[in-house]
Amino acid sequence: GAKWTSGVKSPAGKWGSVFNCDLPYRTFDVAMKHISNTHKDLDYIVITGDMEAHDMWAYTKEKTKANLENITATMNKHFPNTPIYQAVGNHEGVPSDAFAPHGMPEYDARGPQWLYQILSILWSRWISPDAVKGVKYRASYVEYPSPGLKLISLNNNYCSVLNFYIYINQSDPDGTLTWLISELLDSERKGEKVHIIGHIPPGDDYCLKGWARNFYEIVNRFENTIAAQFYGHTHYDEFQVYYENSNPAGRPTHFNFITPSLTTFSFNNPAYRIYTVDGGYKEASYTVLDAETYTTDLNEANSKNQEPKFFLEYSAKKDYSLSDLSPASWNALIDRLAVDDDLFKKFHRYYYRSAYEPNCASSPTCRQKYVCALRRAKSYEKLNFCS
Repeated sequence: GAKWTSGVKSPAGKWGSVFNCDLPYRTFDVAMKHISNTHKDLDYIVITGDMEAHDMWAYTKEKTKANLENITATMNKHFPNTPIYQAVGNHEGVPSDAFAPHGMPEYDARGPQWLYQILSILWSRWISPDAVKGVKYRASYVEYPSPGLKLISLNNNYCSVLNFYIYINQSDPDGTLTWLISELLDSERKGEKVHIIGHIPPGDDYCLKGWARNFYEIVNRFENTIAAQFYGHTHYDEFQVYYENSNPAGRPTHFNFITPSLTTFSFNNPAYRIYTVDGGYKEASYTVLDAETYTTDLNEANSKNQEPKFFLEYSAKKDYSLSDLSPASWNALIDRLAVDDDLFKKFHRYYYRSAYEPNCASSPTCRQKYVCALRRAKSYEKLNFCS
């Protein structure tokens, strides 16, 4: 038979390690303490899901419930008066990614209602009773962080390629996209602006093609109503641009912010982001004016045996020399990244918050992989967006 040898290549650091490792709770707590002490003027906080570590084989409903309760309690401790709006991540499912829609046979036995019930309780502190009902049904909801701004938390685990329950019928699990359209139509009529928060970026191939295609059409249809979109899931610092008629040579219509993760998995230093939004007055655009990313150096914290120190890594507007954070500006940045070595090295460093893959800029294949991904807000369409 096969012989196996095991050995520790690099011991896990007290504060975490920049490998295929997750973050210890103590580092999460330090990060929350730092944010609450440093950023006193936060209007609200957005969390785009995934509270579980990557030991999927060990997931149980009890463990997930305990993790969610622990993290919520920690957030409430550090931010007692700051609204927190969350989206549900694929790792909240047990098994991971298991989000059955109501129409599935055996829904009563296999559905995620146990999870949605937990989320509805934990999130209820900051969302309305109507929003809580939405969480209980499909783990999506609507809230108003500010007059004239509707925040839509979208459970898009209904597009996860590993959500095997939706392979029975992928068209629109739990009517989530139909519901989204009705909310966007309502806001369009009222002249509201909308922020969408979700977990899986629709341009990532983790999101099923049919769902992503429909979502792309929805975003372009409501281009003037949706002011910003925020996703997570990949753990990396990136973005995705939408185009009119899905033509990458055409007019950029929208983009996805993909915010870097606190977890180190994989090869990342922890990060969080502060968004400055145009708001607080009548007729505000609620577009993002700047995105400032903060990170830390865990190798330093571990070697000095001291708490990680978070610092401003970069401002999107300043460090990418953007006149504004419009779709056109992000698209122009992609063009620059394709040809400017120094700029690409900077982007690649921000992407991981570490020195991972140091020679990527000098490899056309490696570089193209990253640049191409930025043009894709629709999954499984590399040929169209990267030709």
